Amino acid sequence: SVNFDSVLLCNDSCFGPFRDLGPILADFDAADSGYCGLNDSWEKNYHVQSFFLYFKQSFLRTDFWREYWDRMRLHEDKEQIILKYEVGLTHEAIRARLFPYAWVPYTKIRNHCLTLGDLFQYSELIRTQPCNATIFMWDRLLADFGYPFLKTELLKVNRKGSRNLVNWMDLIPSDGPVGVSEVLNHLKRVAPNCRI
Repeated sequence: SVNFDSVLLCNDSCFGPFRDLGPILADFDAADSGYCGLNDSWEKNYHVQSFFLYFKQSFLRTDFWREYWDRMRLHEDKEQIILKYEVGLTHEAIRARLFPYAWVPYTKIRNHCLTLGDLFQYSELIRTQPCNATIFMWDRLLADFGYPFLKTELLKVNRKGSRNLVNWMDLIPSDGPVGVSEVLNHLKRVAPNCRI
């Protein structure tokens, strides 16, 4: 028997929340699905990104939920973890007819970015291949969709060369739960050599 109304799983791969999560959680509660995330992705294969997942009681009461956790095993290889447990969760849930809900669907953010044409750095890339929106479309998520998080790897490494990172501070609300100063203090502590 499940004694929780919901379970929220999140990890430390993002800075934030920069906005109140109440409206997002209310949107999750109103969704037809019991398995909700902030966004989905087609990188590696279709999946709901796992850094912020919300499961409602209807999902927690399924055999699928219990069996999924019973089958989980420790892995050292990050790629294996992503494929087996992030991508795998979405695919197994869909096979069990437990369809996920994404707050900002990939197609919605991709189509929005494509309307920007050459003003958007990665327009040609997202036109021709699936990408991780939190890495390639992060600025539009923050500015145009009220997204509450920013991937830490963008500020620590910027491995995809986002030119708009010079403006990241301008995209963080000044009145949110977490602000620029908290991000900068964290970076000074954990990545003192990063250049932002």
